[in-house]
Formats: sequence, structure tokens, C-alpha cells
Amino acid sequence: MKRWAVLWLLLLMLCCSRPAYALNLPPAPDYYVADYAQAIDAATEDRLNQALYRLEHTCGAQMVVAVFDFLDGTEIEDYAYALFNEWGLGDAERNDGLLLLLAVGEDNYWCVQGRGLEASLPSGDIGDMLSQYLEADFAAGNYGAGVERFTQAMTERLYDIYGVSDTEDGAAPTALDGSSYAASIFLIFFFILAMMLISFIAMRRIFGRRRRIEATVAPPRPPVRPGNISGYGGYGNPFGGYGSPWGGGYGHYTRPWGSYGSPWGGVPGNSSNPGSSGGNTGASGSR
Repeated sequence: MKRWAVLWLLLLMLCCSRPAYALNLPPAPDYYVADYAQAIDAATEDRLNQALYRLEHTCGAQMVVAVFDFLDGTEIEDYAYALFNEWGLGDAERNDGLLLLLAVGEDNYWCVQGRGLEASLPSGDIGDMLSQYLEADFAAGNYGAGVERFTQAMTERLYDIYGVSDTEDGAAPTALDGSSYAASIFLIFFFILAMMLISFIAMRRIFGRRRRIEATVAPPRPPVRPGNISGYGGYGNPFGGYGSPWGGGYGHYTRPWGSYGSPWGGVPGNSSNPGSSGGNTGASGSR
């Protein structure tokens, strides 16, 4: 009889339990505010995203706000824990995530923290902050205002825990891990630009060196003018140059018509010595 009682008790516990695998959980959002019920206006949502972005990139703690209409009959506490683990909020080692869950259609809300924050941010303190900063606006239907007030108080508490301050350094990306993505894109672009610049400089050096080598090639030598060779006659006039009327010249810078010397002196030089002009006795004629 006792055995049957134990079996019935186990069966009753299984029927009443709500396993996590039966929950229809949405995928992890790209932003810090996941408003599936459209309960927060766009301007407030943008301010929340920027504030939570600064929180994560200043102290490392990650806080996400999720707003649903209904939770399909699941207890809000169970849904919050399952959603927290499914989205993997917070740092994997520090486990410092924080989730604020609102079910506006069920008029309920819950906030859960990671185990890394339980000592410095116990559940009792979170409950007091929810009552002080969220409850009044939530009850009046001002969900955006209540969430913003609670988020501001919670981020200040987390800054105090980590010993840092909120530095509003201009407009920040609102997507989760947006800075890492932007930094990766910048590094890839910078690497490509650097490689292009190095390649350009190398090509300029290679082709510039080739052009300089080609420029050092000596130009072709000009043709030898006939006047550089000993001529066939004297400097001079048709009558024998500066020598005696019967002698020849030295043969430098000759003119074609002075090649044969004087019409009265000597005979043209022989083929073996074309530089001799005039007769044999005129080779040493005076100038």
C-alpha cells in the first residue's frame, strides 16, 4: 500500500511540473530591450538601449528588458529563469547578467540576477527596487516610464557595485556586442588598406628602378665627320694652302676641293697614305 502511495505522488508531481523544454522561448535579441508586446514607445526604448549599452561596456554587467503580452500559462518565475539561461545573459565566467521580465497582459513582472550578483545584489534588494521604481507606473499602464525609472536605479546600483561611473561619451551603438562587430570591421578595413599601400610602394620602387637603369644606357655615338681624319690636301684654297706653291698641307680639316693641292704642285697622295697631299717633297711644307 505504501508503494502505491509513493507512485501516485511521483505521478502527481510529474503532471504538475512544467518542464523547460516545453516552453516556446524566442531567440536571443539583438538589442537590450526586447519588446514583443509593443508596450514601450520608440524614444524610451532608444534611451534604454543606450543606457544598457554603456552599462555593459563600462563595468561588464549585462541587463536585458523583455516585455511580453502573455506567457502561455507558464509561471513568470519559471519563464524568467528559462529565458535567462536560454539567452545566456552576462559574462560566462562572472555570471553577472540581469533580466527584467514584464507580462503586461497578465499584469505581472519579475527580475532575476545571475549567481555572480547574488551576494552584492540579493533578491530582497531587487524586490524593494521593483516596488519603489516600477510598481506605480506599471499599475497605471505607463510601462515605458516605469521600466526607465527602474533601469536608471538599477544601473546606478551596478555602477556602485563595480566601483565605476556612467560616462555618457556620445551616441553609442544599441545592438548587443555592437562595438566588437564595429571594431572587427575597422580592423579588416585597416588591414586591407595597409596591404594595398605596401603593394603600391613596392611596385613603385621596382618599376622606378627599372626606368633608372634604362636611362643610364649610353646614347649611340655620332658618326665620325670626314674632317676628323687627315685630309687629302691643305687648309686652303685651290692653290695649295699655306705651304709653298709646290708643297702640300698637313691634311687637318680639309675641304673637298683642297684635296689635290695646288694645280701646279706635286701629285695626289698614294692610296697607302691618303693624308699625304702634294708631292713627296711637300709633306713637310711650312704653314
